[in-house]
Amino acid sequence: MTGLNVNERLGRRVKKLYFVRHCQGEHNIDDNFDLKDPELTAEGMRQAETISSDPLMKSVLGSDPTVRAEVIVSSPLTRCLQTAVAAFDGYNIPIVPCAHIQESYAGLRPCDTGKPKSELEIEFKDAYIDFSELDESWYDIDPEISRHEETREPFLRKRLVQFMEWLREREEERIVIVGHKGVFRRMFPMPEYPLFKNGEVRMYPIDFTNKITWPIQVAQDEKSMKKPLNKPSFDKSVVEAESKKEHLRIPSKII
Repeated sequence: MTGLNVNERLGRRVKKLYFVRHCQGEHNIDDNFDLKDPELTAEGMRQAETISSDPLMKSVLGSDPTVRAEVIVSSPLTRCLQTAVAAFDGYNIPIVPCAHIQESYAGLRPCDTGKPKSELEIEFKDAYIDFSELDESWYDIDPEISRHEETREPFLRKRLVQFMEWLREREEERIVIVGHKGVFRRMFPMPEYPLFKNGEVRMYPIDFTNKITWPIQVAQDEKSMKKPLNKPSFDKSVVEAESKKEHLRIPSKII
């Protein structure tokens, strides 16, 4: 057993997933959810350009192949692709859009509803993005599914489990994921995990040894099998307020 790491000793297949929430979008300024697939603001672009200097990012963007990130997976919404390109396009790591992690109110909120693949391919023609796995109408979700919690939440859980299964089938072991607060909130629910801020980076190791179930479990270390890794501290009052906002907001044009 000498020389084996903890995951090898325990017979686990653990992948390191680096979660990055998109940087400030135009809709984040005043919570204008009526904006169609908004872009990053100037401040958002500035935030994205600093992501590579985050302590969690420095090693995975370096030259050491044993720790370097192998792929950047992004929501196909414009603000996420812009974040991914501004943060990582110069590191020769492929960016792969994945529809499973589009935002939670997809099809209902204009800001959470994307555009056809063909348009994205034109907009990001100079970036290192592989659109081959993305369907042309990836964003086409029945708004009635997203409108009602009793249909939205099971549907979202299903596609997030599909996302994790998709990651499990990929050969990469170190993956950066650029996504949304609403999606990450459901993958790592409050109050145990605080909400992601714009441009925030976290690393959660996920055990892909067995079939993925809900809720998604953060891999645990050998010494403390009940204590998740990399769990930040948070202000309970802020979490409660943000949670209430997240559930109640629906665009005025849809009400």
